[in-house]
Formats: sequence, C-alpha cells, structure tokens
Amino acid sequence: MNIQKSVIKISVISCLIPIFFLGMYSFFLTQNETERREQEKIEFIFASEKKQLKLINDKMEAVLNLLEFFVIHSVEESSHKDKFEDLIEGMMDHIVTDNKEVENIFYGDEFGNFSLKGSGFIPEGYDPRRRPWYTGAVKEDSDYHTTDIYRFSNGESGITIAKVVYIQDKILGVVGVDLNFSDYQLKMSHLSIGKTGKMFIMDKKGMLVVDAGIPGVNDKNIILIKEYMDLKFKGEKSYLDEILSLKKPVIFDLDTPNGEKYFRLEPILELGLIMVGGTYKNELKELPLNIIKAGIIISLIGTIISLLIINSFSKKLKVHLKNLSILIEGISNGNYSKNIEEILMYISDDSELNVITKEVKNIQKNVKKREIELKEIARIDSLTGVYNRQSLTTFLEDEIIKKKMFQSTFSIIMIDLDNFKNINDVYGHVFGDFVLKEVCKIFMEETSKMDKVCRYGGEEFIIVLPNTNRMDAFKVGERLRKEIKKREFFNSREKIKVTISGGVMEYEEGLSVEGLIEIVDKSLYKAKRSGKNKILY
Repeated sequence: MNIQKSVIKISVISCLIPIFFLGMYSFFLTQNETERREQEKIEFIFASEKKQLKLINDKMEAVLNLLEFFVIHSVEESSHKDKFEDLIEGMMDHIVTDNKEVENIFYGDEFGNFSLKGSGFIPEGYDPRRRPWYTGAVKEDSDYHTTDIYRFSNGESGITIAKVVYIQDKILGVVGVDLNFSDYQLKMSHLSIGKTGKMFIMDKKGMLVVDAGIPGVNDKNIILIKEYMDLKFKGEKSYLDEILSLKKPVIFDLDTPNGEKYFRLEPILELGLIMVGGTYKNELKELPLNIIKAGIIISLIGTIISLLIINSFSKKLKVHLKNLSILIEGISNGNYSKNIEEILMYISDDSELNVITKEVKNIQKNVKKREIELKEIARIDSLTGVYNRQSLTTFLEDEIIKKKMFQSTFSIIMIDLDNFKNINDVYGHVFGDFVLKEVCKIFMEETSKMDKVCRYGGEEFIIVLPNTNRMDAFKVGERLRKEIKKREFFNSREKIKVTISGGVMEYEEGLSVEGLIEIVDKSLYKAKRSGKNKILY
C-alpha cells in the first residue's frame, strides 16, 4: 500500500466521521444522559477529594503513632528521660514546621502536665485532663478520637485528632494534633460542580469546616439541607449522625426561589466530617450541551482547514519520512519508543517506510538490553552491589504471601557494623565505603543463593533467609559475625578490625513488614547495648 494515497483517504475519512457521529450524538442525546455524565464527573471529584483527606488523616495518624512511640520509650527508659523529652520537643517542632495542615501538636499526661508546639498558647492553670480532646480520646472505642470543629486564634477553623498513650493497659496520657484546613480550602476553591456550584465540608453539628465558595452562600445551603433532613428523619435522630452511619452518599433535589437545586452529601468517616456539593440542576444540563455544540463547530472548522492542507501534506510526506528515519536513528541511541513491534508491523515491502527498517530493528535490540539494565539498577544498591531497601520490602512481602499460601517459614537477620562512625571519622569516608563493600562480599560468600542480602540504610543490613527457622538463622548470623571478626581490612597506614552486632527474628503470623523489622531492630538494639560484637534473638 502506498502511504501517500492512504494518507489522503484517511484524512478525508477522519474529517467526515467526527462530524457524522457528533451530529448523531447530539440528535439522540437525552436529558438523562447529560445528567449521568455530569454525575460521573461529580463522583470523581468527591472521590478525589475524599482520597486527599484520607491521606491527610493517615499522615496525622502516623505522626501520632511516632509521638506515642517516643512517649512510651521516655517512660520505659527512665534513665534517659531527659534525652527522650528533648527528642520529643524537637520532633514536635519539626512536625509543625514541615506540615502546613498541622496548626498545633501536643501531649498531655496523666499528671496534668501539658506540652504544645504551634501557634497556640497554654493558659495559666490549664489542665489537659479536663479538656474534651483528652476525655473524648479516653472514652473512645477506636484508636483515634476526632473532636468537633473549633476556631483557631487566627480565625481559621479546624479539628483535633487525639490518641491515648498506653503502657501495659495503663494510660500515660493523650497525644494530639490540631488540623488546619486553610491550605486545603484554597485548593478546593478551584473545584466547581456545574457552572457555579462549589463544595464545602461541615461537621456533624452542621458547622462549616472548609468553605470553598462565596462567603455566606454555603451557610444558606446548610440551612436548606437541615430543613430537608429534619423533615426526612422527623427529629428522631441527628441527620448528620445518620449520614455518617449510612457510610454512603445522600443525594437529593430541593426547590428554591431561583430554581431546583441539586445536593450531594458524602461522609468522611476517618475525620467524622461530611463533604457537600450543590448546584442548580439546569447547570448540570447546560455544560454538556455547550460542549457538544462547541465540538461540532470546532470539527467543522477543523474539517475545512484539514482539507486545505491535505494536498500540501501529501507532497511533503517523503521529506517527513526521511526526517523520521533520522529521528529513529537518534532514538536507537538512547531516546527509544516502547511501540517498536507495532512500527515494524506497519512497514510493508512497497512502503516508503522501508528506509527506516534497519534503524527500527536496532531500536528493538537496544530497548530490550536497556530495559534489563534499568530493572537491575532499580533493585541494587549502587555502592555495595547488594539489594536495596525497595527490593527488601518486595522480598519480605513475597515471603509473607508464601507463608500464608504454603505455610512456609522465613527469618531475617538485621546487622549493624559496630563503631562504623569512628571508622569514617578516623580513616575517611572512602575507606568506610571500602569496608562496607568488603563486608557485603563476606555476606554474599557466607550465605546461600536463596538468601537475599539487602542494605537497609547506612551501615545497617538485613538478610532475608527463606525456609529458615530462628535457630538456623541465628547460626548463620553467628557464622557471619565470626568470619568478619577474623578478617582484617587494610588502608594505607594500618590493618583495621571490624565487628558486627545483629538481631534475629523468625516471622510470626499477623506481622506486617514494618512490624517484623521493628521487632528485629529491638534485638539489634539489645545486642548493641550489651557490649556489641554479638548476635541476639
């Protein structure tokens, strides 16, 4: 087939087909269809925004978990209490500084002591144990307690998320964060439902938390919603509590002096809030119809322009093909395309594209080679040549799945080079890097091909041992420890001895990747504290 002739045919058909189908589509388009498409858009907007809020909530829960961890350790490690308290204060400062949505972060203990970082201040005689966030968290059945809306000193609104800190079923206190939605409100203000409709968020008492519309408009919308929902539930129960209990969207239409209005309410279960969107129903129909009209007009204009340039395009086609050949030759040297097989399929014997066949085949060869190289690079730590932390996560997830499917077992060894900082400080980072590489060679030599040696970070390594119980893993760890202890590492001045400490853990049912690493890290920590140069389990 000759491409020049094909281009002319395809161009004409490509111009005429959109006009035909757009005309048929606009003729048979019904009111319900246009509303359905707009509903899908609204559902997408709500889903996206709820996902953003869930991410914020998950982030805050992680912050509280971290703060809880340090508080517990400050109690358990009473001899280092001052050090832990300094760490907690510094961490709270960083959290407020690095997170726009955090207005305040605080901790109140069982004795009435209170620590706060952020824009807030602590009034004289303030007792956290009498505050709603403290009492509410203590009474809450779930891990996290969310308070009602309140106003910050700068006039902006937000909510508090709090969590009780326990140690052996004893309450140590409550940690919490004040969320400020001003930054999120700015982003939400750019979203529209229909032509003029806006979204907002309220709490279960009907108070505005995030107002992304024109001031005062959403207050009126809340009044309309209250009237409708009070009538629907007849005062038997708070309608907002009812929405939260339904755990699904509530959609309804209301007649107003300016026309029929559409509302959609969706619960944000993690924060105990409700997302609301509203607009006039005629706007749901207007936008799709305008798009169709504009599309038909643009298609007609495009058809006329396309027909005028087809002839010119046809004459220049051979020139473009030659340029294309040069382009593909360049691609084969690095900037390659993923559709190589498809390009070759369309090159026939009588096609002008025969001129680029050789270059395309070169691309195919180079692409496969580079894809293999890139996949391997993504898995390996560039310094030591062992697997990186991302690969470690994948290995552990795979072993957990195998455990569930085949009832197999596996263990991990977490290893840290003793006094490695001193090696870097005294002999320099170049020699430190040399030691890391040599130690990794020993790990690889002294473990089986099935075992996975991974660099966890810095001078810490984790070895994944499939089908290995705790005692066998301990033996592997001991073998590695003894082998490294007897080795000598040479620099330009002297021989250096290196030792390692480690922790061993066999996987237990129900543990996550993070939980498994956290437990083995504690064993490593004990090994370090008890004199180093030992493996514990």
